[in-house]
Amino acid sequence: MANKPILVHIGYHKTASSWLQANLFEGHGFKKYFAQADIRDRLILPRSFDFDAADLRAYYDSLVDGDEVSVISNERLCGNPHSGGYDSKELADRLYASFPEAKVLIVVREQLSAILSTYIQYVRVGGPCSIEDYLEPPSRNQSVMPAFDFAHFDYLPLVKYYYEKFGREQVLVLPFELFKQDPAEFCSKITDLVGLPQAQDLPYVQAANKRISSSSSIFLRQSNKLFAKTRLNPAASGKKTVRTNKALGGEGGGYNKIIALDALIPGFVHDFFDARLKRIIVQKVGDRYQASNQELAGLLDYNLASLDWK
Repeated sequence: MANKPILVHIGYHKTASSWLQANLFEGHGFKKYFAQADIRDRLILPRSFDFDAADLRAYYDSLVDGDEVSVISNERLCGNPHSGGYDSKELADRLYASFPEAKVLIVVREQLSAILSTYIQYVRVGGPCSIEDYLEPPSRNQSVMPAFDFAHFDYLPLVKYYYEKFGREQVLVLPFELFKQDPAEFCSKITDLVGLPQAQDLPYVQAANKRISSSSSIFLRQSNKLFAKTRLNPAASGKKTVRTNKALGGEGGGYNKIIALDALIPGFVHDFFDARLKRIIVQKVGDRYQASNQELAGLLDYNLASLDWK
């Protein structure tokens, strides 16, 4: 069992999780003993009556063989934005039952920007809906399938719940905008949390995941209707589960073609479709997060407005 703290990083999505996993959490006193497949199959996916915290912890302890800070990092641990984060509280309970001594890292992002990036990612992984249909799924009724919910991006309830479960001094909440503004300070706050020296020579300018443009997402969304048979789009043609990017060019190949296509589209076209998506999101969001964000800023002692939070 590790002598140093366990760090549990739960996301949120689109907040440099891939960069952290590939860079800060590789070396620098950290080690990912728990593979992503284990996090998914043993922690996230088991049905409520099948999950066993004692079994999970015993398996985890069998993997740890050093004194590095063990990192359990997966943005799905805060819930899935495409299904409204319906299981975020249950996942918090599972984490506490399995790793009650853990330090917890939560990275939040200004909601308008987060929702835009989340929608683009939804299209990338096979989603066929327009932005309007994505943000306003059919109303709840007796037969409920989880879908997008604005409540998932109200960070305050989940932050408070982690404070309650693990203790406020064990939970670090950072705004993603700090990473963009001062990545060295952002990373030093994480190493400080677990008692490690500041990491040196990190590739701060390296983007882990380049997103497709809003204009290319229109083409991809139409293709998804035909090719992308996934849980997000079970009515697509074809018998096999496949994402559009695979259908267009093999593993990763189709996605690379779309990124290449982006480079050929004039900038003013990208700007037009970006502006349209942002306008719709601003309209739908309104002031729904204003009071919550003010309270969150007080809890975190950050001036979120100075970091371009609306």
